[in-house]
Amino acid sequence: MSVLYGDKKLRIAVFGTGWWSKFQIPAWQEIGNVEIVALYNRTVSKAESVKSKWGLNCRIYSDPEELFKNEQIDFADIITETPFHKSLVLMAAKYSVPVVCQKPVAFTYEDCIEMWDACKKADIPLIINENYRWQSPIRQIKKIIESGQIGTPFRSQIQLSTGGPFQLENQPFLKTLRHYVLFDLGVHGFDVARYLFGEPDRIYCQAMRTVDFIRGDDMAVSLLTYKDSICSVQLTDMFSAKIQVEGLKGLIELSTDYQIKVITKDAGTQCYNCDDWKRYSYMEPEDEKILGSDVVDAIVQAQRNILEELRYGKKAETTMSEYMKTMELAFAAIQSTITGNSIPFYKY
Repeated sequence: MSVLYGDKKLRIAVFGTGWWSKFQIPAWQEIGNVEIVALYNRTVSKAESVKSKWGLNCRIYSDPEELFKNEQIDFADIITETPFHKSLVLMAAKYSVPVVCQKPVAFTYEDCIEMWDACKKADIPLIINENYRWQSPIRQIKKIIESGQIGTPFRSQIQLSTGGPFQLENQPFLKTLRHYVLFDLGVHGFDVARYLFGEPDRIYCQAMRTVDFIRGDDMAVSLLTYKDSICSVQLTDMFSAKIQVEGLKGLIELSTDYQIKVITKDAGTQCYNCDDWKRYSYMEPEDEKILGSDVVDAIVQAQRNILEELRYGKKAETTMSEYMKTMELAFAAIQSTITGNSIPFYKY
């Protein structure tokens, strides 16, 4: 892509002023040298409230195309619910505006490809705002694996939590999804697996619904098979996120208290405290309780990485060419739950 903005102050338009905007808007402000010049939301009063909360000097639109017509913007940050992603990405491509888009990209493979193709044809970046791989403990686990301390990994478990009822209260749209947990949390788990271990050969998944006030599955277990290893991605609504990686020479364990233990035959047990991320004064206590301050910091780091591409051409970790592989795993997992079969991963 040909966009290289350098050190100029970037002009951003934010599309969607719902729950996630309260994390992404202040993250842009935290990074700095950007200006949010426009907000789009179907309900104007919500956009007015967000404008006031974050002290923005911007215009508000209830028609997204009017925004694209009237504003000179350097990129669009799409934070709407997933069903609106496609139309907004296609509109951004029409006006040759680079796109940052929330996950999941879309609910069908065909929509993902159409969005991606439109941006390639317009010669603009499409970058997905995926934050889990930027959490401090996960970055530390990656470093330990690459150091060779535990040898070649052959078995791993990634267990993530949806946040339970709190998450559904803040994002009621999730209650309506047939494959809720795989689209909302599954893409995070699959992206972490890809970040740590690369691309699998096959995936097998089973999912189930444990509560009666939502439409879709809220718990799932996926088995990703590699040439020489396996990885279990477990999605639950309990507050029990943890990661374990077993290698030929040792073991890594990440517990819920953000402590990493590395156990090897040669060095015994080594402990790492990963509770070292920055806390942000703009976070409200209730939101931090639901989301976690580690995730809030990861959002800042993810968006900082995105700006490195837009400014200087340093490839972001979650460009669409990379993140499409994560979406492929989600679609394959859903196919597995429907057919009961192990599904090949073609690594498009």
